[in-house]
Amino acid sequence: MKKPIYYSFLGATLLLSSLTMTAAAPGNRVFYGFNIGSAEWADGGSKTYDCGFVSYPFDLSENGTVLKSYLDSPSTGAYAGAAKDGILYAVLYDYTTSTEQPTATNIVGYNIYNGTLEIVGQWNPEQTGFKPQDMTYDPVSDKIYALGYDSGFGGLYELDLNTAKFNLICETAAGGTLAADITGKLWTIDSSGVLYTFNTNENGEFTGRTSKVFDTGLSGMLQNQTMEFDYTTGKLYWASSTASHPLGSENVYLQEIDLTDLENITMTQVGRVGIMSRLVGMYIPSAENIDAPAAPTNITSAPGANGALEATISWVNPTTAFGGGEIGNLYGAVIKRDGVQVDYISATEPGKAMTWTDKTVPERGNYRYEIQLVNGKGNGAKGIAYQFVGYDKPAAVAHISGTVAENMKSITLTWEAPTTGAQLGSFDAASTRYKVTRNDGTVIAEDLTECTVTDNKFVRLMGYTYTISSINENGESVADSPTFILGPAVELPLEQTFENEAQMRNRWTILDGNNDTFTWMFYTNLGHSVFGDYEVCAEYIVSPTLGNSDDADEWLISPPLALEAGEEYEVTVSGRSYSGNQTSLMDEIVDIYFGNQNSRAAMTQKLGTMNISANETDKSTGTMAFKRSSVALPVMDEDATRCVGINLVSPLMTSGFLQINGIYIGKKGEYSGVADVAVEASDAQISLSGRTLTIYGEFNQAALYNLQGMRVATVNSAVVDLSGLAGGVYILNIDGKSFKLAL
Repeated sequence: MKKPIYYSFLGATLLLSSLTMTAAAPGNRVFYGFNIGSAEWADGGSKTYDCGFVSYPFDLSENGTVLKSYLDSPSTGAYAGAAKDGILYAVLYDYTTSTEQPTATNIVGYNIYNGTLEIVGQWNPEQTGFKPQDMTYDPVSDKIYALGYDSGFGGLYELDLNTAKFNLICETAAGGTLAADITGKLWTIDSSGVLYTFNTNENGEFTGRTSKVFDTGLSGMLQNQTMEFDYTTGKLYWASSTASHPLGSENVYLQEIDLTDLENITMTQVGRVGIMSRLVGMYIPSAENIDAPAAPTNITSAPGANGALEATISWVNPTTAFGGGEIGNLYGAVIKRDGVQVDYISATEPGKAMTWTDKTVPERGNYRYEIQLVNGKGNGAKGIAYQFVGYDKPAAVAHISGTVAENMKSITLTWEAPTTGAQLGSFDAASTRYKVTRNDGTVIAEDLTECTVTDNKFVRLMGYTYTISSINENGESVADSPTFILGPAVELPLEQTFENEAQMRNRWTILDGNNDTFTWMFYTNLGHSVFGDYEVCAEYIVSPTLGNSDDADEWLISPPLALEAGEEYEVTVSGRSYSGNQTSLMDEIVDIYFGNQNSRAAMTQKLGTMNISANETDKSTGTMAFKRSSVALPVMDEDATRCVGINLVSPLMTSGFLQINGIYIGKKGEYSGVADVAVEASDAQISLSGRTLTIYGEFNQAALYNLQGMRVATVNSAVVDLSGLAGGVYILNIDGKSFKLAL
């Protein structure tokens, strides 16, 4: 039996205590970013990871704070981000399938001062090969720059926040992190850990060429990461994740690079950013001087009543300097609207609560107010309030839920009405109306005043979502429901294989029961390293060093099934496993449930338990056979619609790698099973690395077929480039021996 690759990660985190770290003084200082998964935010032991917008104390003396969580969207991630005027922009993607590239979704902006989230727009609607690596905001040019690559070619881009588009400035071989200093110069650290500056021509335009400045000594960037300048001190901070780090490569570490003397650059490690985390889009608030006042606290804003063109801003003056020292005497407070000074309040006191009303707002709209306290050392850190003035459109509805009828042919949706304006402006709740649109384009209802609607017109079984628009004369906001699989029940027998993941997801309910983000994957090539072949499967792999902290609780719940009265039915699972604690093999444990709907809550009747065997590999073929296990379904007294739940419950540290290549639900004893491919006619073996296929051993003829049996390629050499083929599953036949390939 081959040892699974995931045990090779053990032990790296045990070295943490051996590294000496020098932390920067925090004072009132924090930094922000978008964190993709960190084990430190465990929720009662049941949620190992969290993902989203976060803040950290500058010295990393405490765990971070989750500001906006994406825990309920485990397939959401971010390539890069940057901040402007207190709004953190993140370039999001969705990663829902195991064999395809992530799908570009939206650029979103999170306001760190009022907690609102806006969608800027879809950043790559054509789904081209473009991906950003890192981004930065340059206050000199008032531009957001990005490093990215498209089909292998690197470039420096500018992000247009009006269109969510990345516009190429110049091609460049540089790639990695990106940061703008206070003069507008751009800096990057490449995959080898070398710090460069971007060159410009006589017109100040970027050429794409770079100049080497400093070798950090940390090489082998493992994923997108981020760096940013602290404009208060001029130091550069890099949230690094590198293969050469002495404490291991699975964590992110904050590095402080002092560029005060370019002839004697130093780098100091501040600390670890999360556990098993990845940080992008770092943002560091600043002040004119470390001894200038800290930012005001408890900032609130309110629009004028009944749509009046006024805004009232309240705050509490700081009591310490930005760096944590004595604040001294406060000379006054500078107040700006959209970057232009509109007032100055003199003789303010530390710790005093303040209120100021802007009665000169020119027109209805959204405004940015900045409050900076001033002492003898300079202007302090900004306190920012965004306030919409005038009547506002309604906010999006909240807490959309659905009550599904027992036959799964009807659903009643309910939601909570908005209580504020979308941009926190004046809002008249009584004027709000609702429109409900199904994802197949059907308008279920419009001009609703109640927060409920029923839909019972389903022609076919599929996953349905609903968009609920809240509307008034000033505009509309939208919110999307969860997915509900609804429609006519499936006639038995049902034989489910996994060649078409999209089709399977459109009928089956797939749940990560313990919310640890480690759940079912589909037709990866991981099985070859363990089982020796390329079977197309539903798979579950667990690693105690990659964040799993709970026993498995993974669900595959069938679509609604039409059961006839008096018939004997059974569910059969064809599976195999490699499980163990490195000393002994153990079975994977799968419980079978029965219920009247396709939800976890409806899985109330446990029918039995299957032990998916952990078998030795057949040395003659290098593969492992699948074994079938069956459990009988209850016999119905009358025709009924029911669902079957397959629940993987293997305990942590005994679970490892499970593959299921077929699920059959039908009359007792009639399962024919998934046909295995022939293996006896040739001694050839293969490996697949990305889209490069290598055949080992002598062979006479080989060809590649799609699942419809059509030949798509004749193979004449031992190394074959398959990059021209569309993603999917193929059969490679070598002198009569067949392999399944997932591209």
